[in-house]
Amino acid sequence: MWQIFRHYKGPLYLRYFRARHSETSEDYEVYRCLYETKVSPRWIRPTEMFFGAKEDKKRFEPVGTIAIACPEDLKEVLMFGYDAWGDGMSPEAFIKSYDSCRNHLTGRRYVLRNEEGRLVAGLNHLRFTNNLSGIASVATHPKFRKKGYSSLLMTSVLALLEDLEGGTRQILFSEISPDFYTNFGFETLPESKQKFLPSQAMLRGSATLADEELIFIQSYF
Repeated sequence: MWQIFRHYKGPLYLRYFRARHSETSEDYEVYRCLYETKVSPRWIRPTEMFFGAKEDKKRFEPVGTIAIACPEDLKEVLMFGYDAWGDGMSPEAFIKSYDSCRNHLTGRRYVLRNEEGRLVAGLNHLRFTNNLSGIASVATHPKFRKKGYSSLLMTSVLALLEDLEGGTRQILFSEISPDFYTNFGFETLPESKQKFLPSQAMLRGSATLADEELIFIQSYF
């Protein structure tokens, strides 16, 4: 589980873990920026300072947590997309359909809980090849839409993937306006690479997608 904090000046940060200084035994918090910066996005700060106050305000306030979905979370999280992908199925049949869904069975589903601990958004991360992965099933709880939770989840998961997997490219198939995903560095692929219309194929981390990669993705879906 990774915590999201808001600095008292406004920016958001993703806390990774606590570490201990080998010489002084002082505890430090390891965290990263969730915004573009020209300096390093990764930082450490003494734990006492991280959780302390500045100008009579807490330096960092918790706003949510990112986690890999637990089995007991799955039914609720999957239902976030029922109104978009239910295709006339009953809720029970919709949930049951994931038992044979390759994307669901092989992916890693991340969830966002808000500051009150409520599940508010989820997405699925799919591993295709050594340097290409996918983002799928981005959805928000119907009661919490239009509050920026999917954006916060996307930003946080992409930061995690960058640090955990070293800049792996990500592809997705947008069923909404591609403008939403361009905010996260995705670019719409050329028409010759669009094999899943009306869903727009978009790529992050590179301007090209090799034909053999596209063939693999087509077989996957």
